[in-house]
Amino acid sequence: VRFGHGAKGTTGMPRKRAEPATPVEDLDDVSDGETGGSAPKRSKSGGRKGPASAPQEYENGVVREVVVENFMNHSHLRVELDPHVNFIVGKNGSGKSAVVLALQAGLGCKAQASGKNTSTHKNYIKHGADSACIKIHIANGGGDPYRPDDFGETVVVEHRIEKVGGGGYYLSRGDGSGRMKVNKGEVSRLCEHFNIKADNPCAVLTQEHAKKFLHGNNNEVTLYDFFLEASNLKDMKEKHQQTLSMIEKAKADVEAAEAKLPTYEEAAAKAKAEYDGAVALKRMDAQLEELNKVAMWACIAEREKRLEAQSAAEAAAEADLRKNTQEHSAARDEFKAQEKALQEAQAEADDLMKQAQDASSSGKALLEAQNKRKKSIKLAQRAATTARDEGQTLEEQITQAKLRLDGYLEDLEKNQQTQRAALERDRLEAEEEVAALQRAIGEKQQSLQASKRQHDAAMEGIEASRAEVTDAERRLQQIADDRRGLDRDSFDVSKRLHPQMPELIAAVKKNERSFRSPPIGPLGSYVKMKAGKEEFAKAAEAALGGLRGLSQFVVAEKEDEELLRRLAHGLK
Repeated sequence: VRFGHGAKGTTGMPRKRAEPATPVEDLDDVSDGETGGSAPKRSKSGGRKGPASAPQEYENGVVREVVVENFMNHSHLRVELDPHVNFIVGKNGSGKSAVVLALQAGLGCKAQASGKNTSTHKNYIKHGADSACIKIHIANGGGDPYRPDDFGETVVVEHRIEKVGGGGYYLSRGDGSGRMKVNKGEVSRLCEHFNIKADNPCAVLTQEHAKKFLHGNNNEVTLYDFFLEASNLKDMKEKHQQTLSMIEKAKADVEAAEAKLPTYEEAAAKAKAEYDGAVALKRMDAQLEELNKVAMWACIAEREKRLEAQSAAEAAAEADLRKNTQEHSAARDEFKAQEKALQEAQAEADDLMKQAQDASSSGKALLEAQNKRKKSIKLAQRAATTARDEGQTLEEQITQAKLRLDGYLEDLEKNQQTQRAALERDRLEAEEEVAALQRAIGEKQQSLQASKRQHDAAMEGIEASRAEVTDAERRLQQIADDRRGLDRDSFDVSKRLHPQMPELIAAVKKNERSFRSPPIGPLGSYVKMKAGKEEFAKAAEAALGGLRGLSQFVVAEKEDEELLRRLAHGLK
């Protein structure tokens, strides 16, 4: 039973024995890319499948078809491959090696993997063309498929190479649907999933590597380099160096983050202190504003009381004025009545004097009557004089009352003006105080916002530093795990033969009683070089069939072979 180390479809997992291969078109006739000329030649079988060439099931990871355009000396080439063994024959320079290089370039290998003196795939573009295209059809319909919902039973890896620009990688279904652009990492994950190692010379031996291996004149350096590439030790060494570099970088990042952490913590503490002070100041500002409001309302209440007292005094003065005015009006009416009576008495006296003069002979009775009337007149005159004096006195009192009222009104006006001025001053002062408080509050709010921004920035810096420290610690842990994994892989002989060999050995031990005779293997675990004979290790490995031979088991019965085959297939 073979348990291969390379890519599935080349060395592969345990499978059926190889049957006669389906003939492949002669590449010398297909590769010219011209429209005219003779029909492509075929092998002696004429391309027909015999009874032994019944349709075969492709295992996952087997290359089914390779299509290239404007690649090296091919304008257009399409090669359908048998699921087992394929022979590509042709003259020198017909483009046989181009198929191998297309596999390497299409599956994301570096240009240096071909062994040619080139560092870019752009040198593979056919002369006169601006771009090249490689499409590799890989079986994906068996067990453990790669993203079956996206790619179905066949996944197509497409690599476009542009003279100007970087080109790109694409993945699609076998019929071309679901085409999506991906990065090189996705292609690497696909190859890792199928255990395809196109840059391993044991899996894909290019002409340049064959020349170095076969015609190296036993150059130990050349053979050692080949051994490093074949055993993946070169990649492991490079990964180890990258791991060490990443560790050093992670340590430097951690040290830088730890150096910045005290600064961030100090800034955060300062910002927190300023923030707490701003919060306390804001609280005091709110209390001050409330006290100012209370004080302003107290001043307003006191002024309202004084205004009410002045209003009461004004009302009393107006009442006195109305009373004096009424008394003055009554005295004036009485004076007018007495003056009218005096005028009537004077007119009557004048009439009597005239009558007395005209009738001087009237007698003594008339004279006495006249004297009585004169006395009456004098009494009336005295009464009129008294009334006139009283009227003048009332007028003087009214005048004094008016003067007092004018004084009251003037005092009231002055008091009102004084109060209005005082109120206006208080209002302006209150407005200025409110404006000053608002400015102070605005400044404190700005200071508070600035402190908060500083605090947030400091906290963000701290969080960023913590995230950097956490990320660096995580990377250190990952690197340490990877390094431990590399160390384990380096010293696990069975895993060097094949990544799943330890699981197969465990399965064999678990089902040991099911075998008629326990299998012996893998053979590589029983091969040890004697001390001092290590230089013959490569020759011994080649004599035993390389990693493929060292991965084999020895069984005694056909039933044991079938059981071992089922256990191997169960690990897929």
